[in-house]
Amino acid sequence: MIEEMVKNQPDENALFDLLACYEAIGNNEKVLEVLRRIARQNPENLDVQYRLASYLEKAKKWDEAIPIYEAILPKIPLEDRVPLHKTLGYLYTENGQIEKAISHYLKSIERDREDVNVYYNLSYLYEKLGQKGRADFFLGKAVSLKTEDLDSRLKLADNLITKGKYKEAETYLSEVLEKNPNSTDALMLRLQMMEKTGNREEQKKIYDRLLTIDPNNETIMYDLGVLEYETGNLNKSLQHFEKLIRLQPEDAELHVFLFEIYKKLGQPEKAYKEAKTLITLKPKEKSFYYYVFDYLNKQKQYDELVKTMEDAMRVHPNDEDMRELLIVAYFDAGKEDLVIKELEKSIKARPKNIKMRLQLAKLQEKKGRFDEAEQNYEEIIKISPEHKEATQAYVGLLLQDAIRLEGQKKYRESLNLPHHVLVPMEGLGIGQQLAWLDKESSNQLELF
Repeated sequence: MIEEMVKNQPDENALFDLLACYEAIGNNEKVLEVLRRIARQNPENLDVQYRLASYLEKAKKWDEAIPIYEAILPKIPLEDRVPLHKTLGYLYTENGQIEKAISHYLKSIERDREDVNVYYNLSYLYEKLGQKGRADFFLGKAVSLKTEDLDSRLKLADNLITKGKYKEAETYLSEVLEKNPNSTDALMLRLQMMEKTGNREEQKKIYDRLLTIDPNNETIMYDLGVLEYETGNLNKSLQHFEKLIRLQPEDAELHVFLFEIYKKLGQPEKAYKEAKTLITLKPKEKSFYYYVFDYLNKQKQYDELVKTMEDAMRVHPNDEDMRELLIVAYFDAGKEDLVIKELEKSIKARPKNIKMRLQLAKLQEKKGRFDEAEQNYEEIIKISPEHKEATQAYVGLLLQDAIRLEGQKKYRESLNLPHHVLVPMEGLGIGQQLAWLDKESSNQLELF
């Protein structure tokens, strides 16, 4: 009935009655339609304009609500503008117009400096613009009004630590810890600050406190163990790592720390056990083989030494340093045939290694493999013509060859031995050596 009444002759009172009906039944679309009609008829009626803008705001029609609020703003007294500035700040924020939102919020705090939410909003908006300094400033204003806001204090402390403003950060952290002594977030930020300033003793205290709060926190336990190790407190470090290794028995890094600590504390047996474990966990790392080698060699546990170095060679088949250790292991264990076999492999890889070739030649000579020994002695002399030990051994073998040929009455053959490679032996020149050989051959004397 009312709609028919206002259809052709829109009476203001009738429109308000119609508005009341639509509000009563909750038809917001019709409410807005009627309010727009009333507002068009009464453009100077601020109550009507404000009411229309409020309904538009509730309907999230911000593009329509904002111009109406902006038009109302200069028409009301300064002391009444604060709520409208806050409303416009909110609407501009929702509409993505950050700078206009900031402008209205700043105007609101000119007259109302106690609204903590405005400070939070300004902090948020400045952070959106990337102006972290301004964002922190207003967040600081907010927390000064809201003492129970610990999270914002932590955020401020974090930002201040990043900027290197440790004294200011400590103020906020102290406030948090005063209200919540077991705040792990505050303690971790304080720890971060101590790391940046290099205060290791304070770091230890914070770690100890964190462990008191959470005794089974493996990360804290590990970090404290490392810190104690780096500052030379090996026994304290050991306590943490020994506890951790029971929880993480396959953690290679923990075993490395234990290995190093046991070495430094002079506990070779425990260090040896850790090295054996590390050989299993990190077989490519050679340093642990060296330690095991030295330990077993000193203990004269040659069978175990051989087994370990054989395992090493399976992991490092082309590593000549490992092969040298295997050769020593075989030698110490009295396995000379295996020594010869590995020396031959080593010489193939490093043919100019005089030390290895000399060792091989001596063993070949010892085993009666004279021809092979002669060849190796001769190779040494080619590489190093002044090598006295190889030359004397080589000459000795040649003399033995000469004696053998003389015994077989092969005198000319004995004289055809490679005399040109002989060098002076102690007290006997090359000419004297050859004259001695010729003389002995022609006289058919047996020397032995």
